[in-house]
Amino acid sequence: MNRVLLVVVGLAWSSTTSFAQSAYSETDTKAMAEIPAALDVSTQLADLVAKHQVPALAAVLIEGGVIRVEGVAGVRANGTDAKTTLDDQWHLGSCTKAMTATLAALMVDRQQLSWDTPLFEVFPKLAETADAGWGKATLGMFVTNTSGTPGGLDRDGLWDRLWNTNEPPSEARRMLIAGVTKFPPIAEPGTKYEYANGGFAIAGAMMERTAGLPFEELLRRELFGPLGITSAGFAAPGVPGVTAQPMGHTKEGKAVPPTRAGDNPMGIAPAGCVHMSIRDWAKFAMLHARGDSRNPNRRAEVLTPQAFDWLHTPRLQNYAGGWAVTNRPWADGPDEDKEGFVLTHAGSNTMWFAVVWIAPERDMAMLAVTNIAGEGGPKAADEAIQTVMKQWGAGRSDEVTK
Repeated sequence: MNRVLLVVVGLAWSSTTSFAQSAYSETDTKAMAEIPAALDVSTQLADLVAKHQVPALAAVLIEGGVIRVEGVAGVRANGTDAKTTLDDQWHLGSCTKAMTATLAALMVDRQQLSWDTPLFEVFPKLAETADAGWGKATLGMFVTNTSGTPGGLDRDGLWDRLWNTNEPPSEARRMLIAGVTKFPPIAEPGTKYEYANGGFAIAGAMMERTAGLPFEELLRRELFGPLGITSAGFAAPGVPGVTAQPMGHTKEGKAVPPTRAGDNPMGIAPAGCVHMSIRDWAKFAMLHARGDSRNPNRRAEVLTPQAFDWLHTPRLQNYAGGWAVTNRPWADGPDEDKEGFVLTHAGSNTMWFAVVWIAPERDMAMLAVTNIAGEGGPKAADEAIQTVMKQWGAGRSDEVTK
């Protein structure tokens, strides 16, 4: 059965310095060096861990490129006394989708691909076996959930084959493409929204075929490298037999070791299999907060301004390039009479839960993560977001996640 993939995190001031120095002027950097240490909300998060009975919880608020509030509490695995830290790695679930879309934008910037590149142009032989309806499906549609890709991958035993294959992830994605496209799209490409992990996996396959490198290597080299992200990996973090990293948990609270069963099949890695430290993930959130045209301190890094504009423009069902788009009163920036623009996403492989909110007009982002899903994980993460906002006094914290 398909697992729903949806994401979160927290970080520290010292970890953001190198990225900040590359993204801000000398004056900005000098001013940031004089900012006091971030407010620590670990005690408040510990209360939420107990309230919602989650193993661990971490959260952060970034404003102006600086970590203002952060905290972490709980244990890496239930039944152990291994405390979580802000340097631990967390599974980011479907917030991987924004990373995949960002990598696609980078390749579009370089004219290696375009948003209008058809699937059959990258895989010409596919046209011999695929339903003809896929001829209109493009890279841009795959990363905005409008390609006609179905929401599930169970048809004709495809999901089981993805689980059981021993082929490398890139080959598994070829298997996924063949399995999806042998049937017609669920709607004419470009005409219907359908949240689809398979669509992002296909986008990843288009990129790796074009570049001649596996998607995982591309993402590390072309996106994580420039951002200074060094802790990133794929599948559940850690190694079996030790408790050196947080573990995901079943809804009953049982720790799940980082074996093959600890995450979804790696063939759908572009849809939601990335893990990294919360400090590293914050660098990615900062990239999009500063890259948006609504940010009064806009500084487009890694991508062109036009690329950020494309990624942040909502299509059907207000879904953009790996982001859900909405508005909130607390995100209004200098104009208090309107609701501000917000990018958000959540993620879970049923064993972790994470969420991110980015308010470009406030030059601010808030992130939270926990190593369990079920009922308690989302509630704990939402309240963690409200906690960091309240502690910073940044707005109406009770309205953040509503």
